[in-house]
Amino acid sequence: MSVSKTILICCLLFLNCFLLIKCQTKTKSQGHTKENAKEQTIDRSLKDLVPYGLDLSTHRSNSSYVLVLGSGGLIGKNLVPALRKANYSVLEVTGRDHLDLRVENALTIFDNLEISMVYFLACEVGGSKFLSKKENSDIILKHNRQIHDCTFDYLEKRNLPFIFSSSSMVDDPSAYGTIKHEAEETISKLENGRIVRFWNVYGVEPIGLKTHVVPDWVQNCLLSINIPIVNSLLGSLPKLDEPALIHSLTDGNEKRQYLHTNDTVNGLILMMKHFNSIDFPVDLGTGVWSDLRQLGKVLLNVSDNRCGVKFNEIKATERIIREPVLDTWFHRNYWLKEDFLSLEQGMKLVFNKMSKSFLINRTSKYRAILTVSLILIVFTIRLFF
Repeated sequence: MSVSKTILICCLLFLNCFLLIKCQTKTKSQGHTKENAKEQTIDRSLKDLVPYGLDLSTHRSNSSYVLVLGSGGLIGKNLVPALRKANYSVLEVTGRDHLDLRVENALTIFDNLEISMVYFLACEVGGSKFLSKKENSDIILKHNRQIHDCTFDYLEKRNLPFIFSSSSMVDDPSAYGTIKHEAEETISKLENGRIVRFWNVYGVEPIGLKTHVVPDWVQNCLLSINIPIVNSLLGSLPKLDEPALIHSLTDGNEKRQYLHTNDTVNGLILMMKHFNSIDFPVDLGTGVWSDLRQLGKVLLNVSDNRCGVKFNEIKATERIIREPVLDTWFHRNYWLKEDFLSLEQGMKLVFNKMSKSFLINRTSKYRAILTVSLILIVFTIRLFF
């Protein structure tokens, strides 16, 4: 073979190796670019989850979360801190202003995360004042059906274990009872869902149309007490010769079982721990029935005889309320071994917490008025003198 041919073959082999190496380098570069783009996309999606409770400093690729839907409500507000105290990593959706669950695919924002449990507490609901108004029936049915359709669809597609909050009124023909009944029918066809039914949960909550009876009465009690500016600033409630009267909407003979939020939260965490063993709706009730007249006496006691309740002759709308089933293995081994707060103990906690908040608000208001008054006085003095 001539020298020229040998040189030509060597050049061709060198060129071939060069092109092969360049091609491999380009492929690797493209692979790295795709991986980097994917990582950047995931990073952006994680940052989007910060408003829902994701902590970027502690998040890892294998991190697992408990998702609470409806954490802005009475139960959710107490459940989230309790879960975090028990060292669970928690994500939350407080309400529709946070993430509107009526919108299809709203929950896909959580797609890249490992979720070990979902508490489905989100619901268009309120106390008896809200539920008793006929104009709210259509709202209750429409909004809750939208929430259920979108949320159940997402939970089923991802096969996420979840606990749905139902009610003792599940058999009642009202709009509220209807949507709970419909939801339970849907969950009965799913393997990844469990049902919990609540019996009149109470605790501290914002005052408004949807407020439940206990905080509503406590707030009215505090508003009825004539607190002088001096006593407000000193942070004390006055003694009264006669208790202030709160006017009940009914004759007070309707009976309910009352469960404080602290006990409710304990029950929900117990259900999560024993989730795989539960194959029935779990009723969270105390088994103790009390009518509103008894509740009025408790208010009189916890308010130190400052507030009483005056009942009228109007009978409450009759509701179909179940007797809770409390003889399952879950209740015998776990739930009934809990040290429940009595109605008086629980209402005392609510009264004390709301009293403190009430006094702080009143004090701040008076201080603001005094500050503005002093500014006006100083300005007037400087203007005329």
